[in-house]
Amino acid sequence: MDMYMRRKCQECRLRKCKQMGMLAECNIAGLLTEIQCKSKRLVRKNIKLSSEKSFEEEYEGLELKQVTSTTKTNRVKAELTQEQIQLLQYVMESYNKHRLPQDLTSKLIQDNLSTDDNFVFLTNMATNHVQILVEFTKKIPGFQTLDHEDQIALLKGSAVEAMFLRSAEFFNKKLINSHTEVLEERIRNSGISLEYINPMFSFYKSLGELKMTEEEYALLTAVVILTPDRQFLRDKESVEKLQESFLHILEKLCKQNHPNNPQQFARLLGRLTELRTFSHHHTDMVMSWRVSDHKFTPLLCEIWDVQ
Repeated sequence: MDMYMRRKCQECRLRKCKQMGMLAECNIAGLLTEIQCKSKRLVRKNIKLSSEKSFEEEYEGLELKQVTSTTKTNRVKAELTQEQIQLLQYVMESYNKHRLPQDLTSKLIQDNLSTDDNFVFLTNMATNHVQILVEFTKKIPGFQTLDHEDQIALLKGSAVEAMFLRSAEFFNKKLINSHTEVLEERIRNSGISLEYINPMFSFYKSLGELKMTEEEYALLTAVVILTPDRQFLRDKESVEKLQESFLHILEKLCKQNHPNNPQQFARLLGRLTELRTFSHHHTDMVMSWRVSDHKFTPLLCEIWDVQ
């Protein structure tokens, strides 16, 4: 070991990362490597484009320096091509078409539910989330062109992560504060171990802090569904191409919606690591959730691979 190599030790680096709070699950091979690599490629591409423009911009004179913030915003909006605008509109129409039933939302504020009633309510809510996810997935442009077996692999592989993502939007944007507190209390009293509940609500609240728009939630959900490293997936290349189109739109929207937060896109992709961690532990979580003789709905059993 010398002065040069002391900074190259991978074991020391891993130990320091864990000391700083890195989750042990994040060391699992293949954890979101596809999405993270794409994110880095997009960043490098933008840096390259910026460097190519810098020489020209240096000689554009004072006019460029006097550009107003409104003009800058319009320039960012113009980055979306007509094809991307149409794709975004189609995705949003599909995303907004299916909502949780009103009667289910109204039951949320009912008091004095027994443990059994609470279990039935939450499993019905989870079932509705899955049904909404299935309908949205079928409407994603290009999804129906994939092989049928690959469609199933993507749907089952992404169901847990997409459900948590949609639940986070429901928690942060669709409920008033008092109802949010009721839902959190109800889930905490559902019988699920706090080992799983605390990280889940931390995730919900961390997404809330990012002030995501509905378009960003929809695009991030599509990115999650079209993850090309799912188990049993055969045509990974076709899935990767579909995913990249949504990643490009999401990156541009992040610049448009959060001009003062250039790291928004990277932070959104970082949250996907947490989602993958939830997916790894989901079976243990639902098995800790069984109440009396109640069973999960057939749809949940099929999607979650539980009996």
